[in-house]
Amino acid sequence: MKYCNLLPFVFLFFLSSQAAVGQSTIKGTVTVAESGEPLSGVNVYLSGTTFGSSTDETGHFTLNIPEPGSYKIVFSMVGFNKKAKQVNISSSSSQTINVSLKENVQELSEIEVRASNKKWKDQYKYFAKQFIGRTEWAEQVTVKNPWVLDFEEHNDILTARAKRPLKITNMALGYELYVDLVDFQWPTYRNRGGGYQMFIRFEEITPKSAQQELKWKKNRARSYLGSFNYFLEMLYNDNLDESDFSVQHKTDISPLSNGETKYELLGQSNISQNRREALKGFKIKRKVNIKYDGQANFTFNRQNFSLSIYKQSSIDANTKNHTFFVDPFGNLLNPISLITYGDWADSRVANRVPSNYEVGN
Repeated sequence: MKYCNLLPFVFLFFLSSQAAVGQSTIKGTVTVAESGEPLSGVNVYLSGTTFGSSTDETGHFTLNIPEPGSYKIVFSMVGFNKKAKQVNISSSSSQTINVSLKENVQELSEIEVRASNKKWKDQYKYFAKQFIGRTEWAEQVTVKNPWVLDFEEHNDILTARAKRPLKITNMALGYELYVDLVDFQWPTYRNRGGGYQMFIRFEEITPKSAQQELKWKKNRARSYLGSFNYFLEMLYNDNLDESDFSVQHKTDISPLSNGETKYELLGQSNISQNRREALKGFKIKRKVNIKYDGQANFTFNRQNFSLSIYKQSSIDANTKNHTFFVDPFGNLLNPISLITYGDWADSRVANRVPSNYEVGN
């Protein structure tokens, strides 16, 4: 993995979604790979969304999905290797997905007590700073089970692994997060940027008052509008001119032709055909400054609210040929193909909303 200067924000979510007219269903059975026995209590969810369920005593699950799109469905349970599959959901469709999970004996081992381990505490503090982020909302985010994390340092790179999903409460946005950490590597020297990958499930917290609910609605809108993901959605759909984004030297970001895109994606066998056809390629010549100056308008308890939102960021290439690829929902194919600066570099888990979020919800 290549690491770059000035704290780039590198992040991976395995989800895309779009509006739908009818509800779709995914159902299936999860079994133990070694014995074929049904496995109950497995978390089954669409990464990056609030859509999730769990298997019953017979290993069966059902997911009702109101929005079609391309998703990463994740099967996760303590003591077993997690599994993820790409699925494409159309309106009012039904799919059956049966999977088997292999036991992971290492995950079942007793978790070491961390409280008295100074080195671990220092490593965790650094991890949390990079993973949760540096915005004002980071202080309202709590990792409920940090002791599931293990750290290694080698050649000034901090690597983090989690024995089981991280449980995170975000009181700034009103979400409980369940994170299956896939990979985390971040340099500890001179603040160079790093990267991490994860599967994530959101659950909305029930507000204790109308005041708290309104605060969460405002914060969610501030987080989403003008975000990196929102910018990539506008870029993909060629809607930047009609959006509230102002892009300096816009011509320095140019779309690749269909032929160029296909050529650049040759050899990447891990991409499904459906996703490959939906990707759009772009080339960035140099660092580009981007500003967002817009408003969020919504109604709450019969009152109209308007929020002014301003963000200032930059992006630059992090590949030799300066190309990057985006799907229809604002997800980068390669999460480290672009370096981000400014507001986007500081906004990480603390500022993340579900991919099925809509302004005002």
